Order: sequence, then C-alpha cells, then structure tokens
Amino acid sequence: KSFLDDDARLVGRSVMSGPDAITEAWKVFFADDGPAIKGRPQFVEVLDDGTLALTRGPFRMTSKNADGSPIEQWGTFNSVWRKKSDGEWQVIFAAGSSAAEPPDEETRKLLEQEEDC
Repeated sequence: KSFLDDDARLVGRSVMSGPDAITEAWKVFFADDGPAIKGRPQFVEVLDDGTLALTRGPFRMTSKNADGSPIEQWGTFNSVWRKKSDGEWQVIFAAGSSAAEPPDEETRKLLEQEEDC
C-alpha cells in the first residue's frame, strides 16, 4: 500500500480510487489459495523533469480451474509513477490488458528472472 499515491487509480473491470480500494481489490493475490501474479517492467520512461515515469511490461497470472489444473493468463501492465517531495515514487495510474496471443520466449524469460530489487 505504501507504493500507492493517495490519488491512485487502478483501471480494470471498473476504476478503483485510492489505496484502500485498490488494496481491497488486490488482496486476493496475497491469499494463500489465491491466484499468483508477477510482472516485470520491460520499458521504463521518465520525463526530463524527473517527476513522472511510466513502467510497462508483461505479467503472468497463475491460478487453478475447478478441477485443480493450473491456468496461465498473460498480459501487459502499464503504471504511471509520480515522484513525491520526499524522493519516493508512488503509482498514480495502473492498468493491464490481456494478451492477444501467447507470449514469445523473450517475454517468458523476462518473467522467469530472479528478483533483483
């Protein structure tokens, strides 16, 4: 929740406003039996004045269907970040969309990399 700006918006099936609503919507991903989601930025662009940035990249969500078989869903996320006066970056807008086709090998490898932050 600390990385969400007080004015943050998450655009999905509806628009969620503020850290509390977004955290509530995303709590399923933190449940032991919930789906798992992983995304990695493929592109990072920062405005010349250093106040706003865009991260964009693939995500993979894994869950199980009714008979317990694994399901993979792929897509692309976009997040707009604002640099606060204390130097911290917080998300102000986030959205994702499902992939039209299965990911290529490069995209799969990007999401299989070890975390480095």
